[in-house]
Amino acid sequence: MKRLLILGFLSLLSFNITAQEEKAELITELDIPPIISGCNSKVDKKEIVICLQDRISKLINKNLKFSVFLKQNLPNGKYQINTFFKISKSAKITDIKVDFDNDEIVNEVTRALKKIKIKSPGIIDGKPVGVKYTLPIYFSLD
Repeated sequence: MKRLLILGFLSLLSFNITAQEEKAELITELDIPPIISGCNSKVDKKEIVICLQDRISKLINKNLKFSVFLKQNLPNGKYQINTFFKISKSAKITDIKVDFDNDEIVNEVTRALKKIKIKSPGIIDGKPVGVKYTLPIYFSLD
């Protein structure tokens, strides 16, 4: 019987803001990063970003139904699923793209991402902005 072992989540490869028709800026350009529940008490921008990364990773881990992975009869080995999404100006996770060669797993990761609730969007000059987020998910079957 195969077992699923999650190797870990690296939750921030690139974290860029997008504005209407403007060049994407780095997270360092945000005055305030997006806030997620559990990170409200953080005041330093760096602490907020680290907390956001951690919370999103934990929520993905909590929301995924690993039985979906096990039912796919994938060969034993290590896998990486690349996910790309946007935390919108209205603090919603949108524009989800999941890069993996199995539709059932793509659908499950998309479902798990949609369950994440963001409390407030990224802010620049007092205005909400969209933030692009890249989240690779690593897992192993053995």
